[in-house]
Amino acid sequence: MKNLSAKAWAVIIVIVAIVGVGGSVGAIKYTSTSGFCVLCHDYEKSSWQAGGHPEVGCITCHTKGLIMDKMVGMKKVVLTASGKVDPHHDKLSNNPKVTAKNCMGCHFDSKKADPTFLAKHQEYMQNVESCTACHGNLGHKQSIWSQKLTAKK
Repeated sequence: MKNLSAKAWAVIIVIVAIVGVGGSVGAIKYTSTSGFCVLCHDYEKSSWQAGGHPEVGCITCHTKGLIMDKMVGMKKVVLTASGKVDPHHDKLSNNPKVTAKNCMGCHFDSKKADPTFLAKHQEYMQNVESCTACHGNLGHKQSIWSQKLTAKK
């Protein structure tokens, strides 16, 4: 190793950097898939598949941005691996405002939503607390999640 020229060291460093960046990009892509999420959150998977949007991936509703997601995710992995957290006992949110924010992120996006839909729902949103007031909880079916959780204990 001592006898390597500066050029050889530069090549080694470039190769290591390429492998490191490639591996990081691959890891970020994999950990941003629903398949990765359900490795631990299998109860949530069952209730989500029975909910109103089984075609929508986990990250679509459950994200705070790439960097924050990865920091929070790493914390959860460490806590789960150390036995301090059991992902099977996470509680599903019953906060209508949080749920409505997720709904509105897609359905009220002016680039995606039909203008008639937007106009009609603007009126409704002035008179009801959240989307779930009319549509129920479309993300996860609470009863299925609760049944699986109870059966696990």
